[in-house]
Amino acid sequence: VGVALLTPEAYLSFLWVHPEWSGAGIATRLLSLLVQGAPPRDITLHVAPTNPAMLLYNRFGFKPEQFIVNHYERWTRAAEEAGTDSALLGYSPHAFLLRLRR
Repeated sequence: VGVALLTPEAYLSFLWVHPEWSGAGIATRLLSLLVQGAPPRDITLHVAPTNPAMLLYNRFGFKPEQFIVNHYERWTRAAEEAGTDSALLGYSPHAFLLRLRR
């Protein structure tokens, strides 16, 4: 029902919960387990400013460090060109770099 991936460099590369399980606390639990099990170093991630997950990351103490214009542009453009009903469509092509200082 959900998946989260943290690289060895402590970069949160992916956090996803099946839409039917949205609101069940799964993303919170996955992120909590990753933070607890991660090496004692800062954790970083990129997130679109329009992504509702921003609220989750803020609750965990992630702070914005940088705003990157067109960070997701290549993925949103590829989805549009393919005619894909992608979760990326409708999101901002921009991203915040967030960091959880540890």
